[in-house]
Amino acid sequence: MRKKTYLILTCLTALTLCLSLLSGCGEKEKKNDKPVGIMKEFKGSAGKLILKTDRKELTVAQPLALELTAVCAEEWKVQMPELKDKLGDFTIRTTKALPTKLSDDGKEKSVTLKAVLDPYLAGEYKLLPLTVKFTNASGSSYDVSTEEAAILVTAVIPPDDKKPALRDISSVVEIPFKLETWMIILAAAILVIIIAVVIILVKRRKEIIEEEHILLPHEIALNELENLLHSNLLKTGHIKEFYLTMSDILRHYIEARFSLAAPERTTEEFLEELKLDPALNSEQKSLLKNFLRHCDLVKFARHQPANDDIKNSVNSCRDFIEETKPQPEPELNTTQAD
Repeated sequence: MRKKTYLILTCLTALTLCLSLLSGCGEKEKKNDKPVGIMKEFKGSAGKLILKTDRKELTVAQPLALELTAVCAEEWKVQMPELKDKLGDFTIRTTKALPTKLSDDGKEKSVTLKAVLDPYLAGEYKLLPLTVKFTNASGSSYDVSTEEAAILVTAVIPPDDKKPALRDISSVVEIPFKLETWMIILAAAILVIIIAVVIILVKRRKEIIEEEHILLPHEIALNELENLLHSNLLKTGHIKEFYLTMSDILRHYIEARFSLAAPERTTEEFLEELKLDPALNSEQKSLLKNFLRHCDLVKFARHQPANDDIKNSVNSCRDFIEETKPQPEPELNTTQAD
């Protein structure tokens, strides 16, 4: 009996080690199999474009991550292309405009647009050219475009494996099974089931934790505003970059909260569009108008705000977010009088 128990424990230990080794090998192969993407730069009169993709080849079951960055002088206005439902043969799953970034010397800025594209059929896809418009204060505009690029999309099942050749049935070979063999198989099966259940439970717990930590637009904006206040931009005298970042935080909050294209519009264009939108009341529109115009004075007119002006701008930004965030529904009083 001790011999059988020792044999079972030895087999369980060996199976566990094999599973660990196989898992380790799979991770190593996965790390070494890193896809190669597109990385191209296109220069124009007003600025340059940088086009990146995470891969050049993919299967119909894989998405394609695309990133387009426009780099130009800080005073130029950048109009990124509008990506809606399709880009050539690709279907657009999601798009995201990142906050504007300034260079260390404050002379250049970069605007980035990210997109996730989905293919449906295998074949050679054409990544169509993307055009970005640069406009200066005098109204002159210049277009810079990327070039067409080829993306190869392959089927999940290789063509040669769709109709595998049939083989003749071999003769039946009887394998004698002893009690010890059945016990080993049963123990191995139980171990595999336990490992599978643990993996499923861990994965489900991770998904629940991730779902619980999804932040709402106003929570994201308030966190970014607090991070900005704890940065060294004001202490080091980078007032312009501080106002640029604060304005971007509020514009992206408005886009996420009310589905208004605030980041892609100039202040005057956005305020004109906002006049007919019922999402905000008159007091909120007035607060937003004063805030954005004050930011433009600092960003474009080289206005040097006083400490009280900076404090008022931060308070206006925070107050607007607090006033327009979703309000909790009132609880119904279900208590009945006796």
